[in-house]
Amino acid sequence: LDSLTMDSVWLESPADTALGRYGYIAANYARVTNSQLLNLYYEGFEFDGRRLVVDNTQFTGCAVAGQCGWSGAAGFYAYAGNDSGPRISVTNSSFSNMAYGVYSSTTNTAAGPMVVAKNTFASVATGAHLCGDSLAITDNVFTNVRDYGLNGQPGMTSGHPFVQAQILRNQVTCAVAGYPSYGLSHNSGPALFQDNAVRNCRNGLYANNTLYPTAALVFRGDTIFPDSVTSGRVGIGAYGGWQPTLAHSRIVGGNYGIQLNLGDAAVTTTIDTTAVSGTGFAAIDLGGVPGAVSGVANNIGNNLTYGVYDFSNVAGHGLNQGSFVGNAVYAVYTGPTNFAFDASSNWWGAATGAGTAGADAVSGTVNTSSPLGAPPG
Repeated sequence: LDSLTMDSVWLESPADTALGRYGYIAANYARVTNSQLLNLYYEGFEFDGRRLVVDNTQFTGCAVAGQCGWSGAAGFYAYAGNDSGPRISVTNSSFSNMAYGVYSSTTNTAAGPMVVAKNTFASVATGAHLCGDSLAITDNVFTNVRDYGLNGQPGMTSGHPFVQAQILRNQVTCAVAGYPSYGLSHNSGPALFQDNAVRNCRNGLYANNTLYPTAALVFRGDTIFPDSVTSGRVGIGAYGGWQPTLAHSRIVGGNYGIQLNLGDAAVTTTIDTTAVSGTGFAAIDLGGVPGAVSGVANNIGNNLTYGVYDFSNVAGHGLNQGSFVGNAVYAVYTGPTNFAFDASSNWWGAATGAGTAGADAVSGTVNTSSPLGAPPG
């Protein structure tokens, strides 16, 4: 077909039966609106074509224990059925009790843009699995997530331009059931995470770039509460070829609040006006950062072991004009290194500076000169 419109369709299977049912749409353009596809065991439908629009539509999985739910259905699958696509827009819809809400994997075609906005995903293994060269994931609510709220990456099509992924104002709550859950994940292409709230996930915000040249990665205004302080829990994690900027975010808990393991020594990592507290091992792990690190006005406090953990042995690492208070072992711990970590002009809990009565201590080669006489305003 060239185009298809499906509006106000109600298709329901028995909730207590794992009934195999498929839907298939092959069209250049398809629009599915105001519909209900209920008690699914396999899928709502599979789309093969260039452009798909889904709006105000409900997808639910069946209710047979052991066969439905996290290990069961998908709301829909979307693939390119011809030379380009798919382009996807999913808005104002709901997905519940299923393995995947939205699934569009790379098909070696010019996939994207993909817009997923103002939807709800409840009791899903993965809310949205997307491969496209322009992702806009905004204002969604994901609850009781087992694996991923979002698992996204570019389509990696030769000659197809990448556009920075926009991952904005989403709310994610994971279900801790022995799975290494990820709140919002985007890999191998430039991305902006902004004003997201993630709770109870093992990994809050996650980015891994092994396929794309060094790319800009921004975390701004995000709030992360990992599920515990034990091993494997990370508030914000960035790994591979990134140039990260972190600003105006808050992380409470996790084994690491921020963990960076980067691949490009020529770029500078910036961490500004970010608060990290209550971590089990370290608020900020810089041991895998081969380039410069700078930042101001961070609040690193009340962590159970270390504030900053930096065994990189790299010049040009430092954080200034911030606060280190209540970190149980060391506020900054560098181990043996040839280069001083620049922690000058910070507040340490006492006007007399780091390592004095009432102040946090440091260990290793750390410059703590010119301490602030009061907490920064």
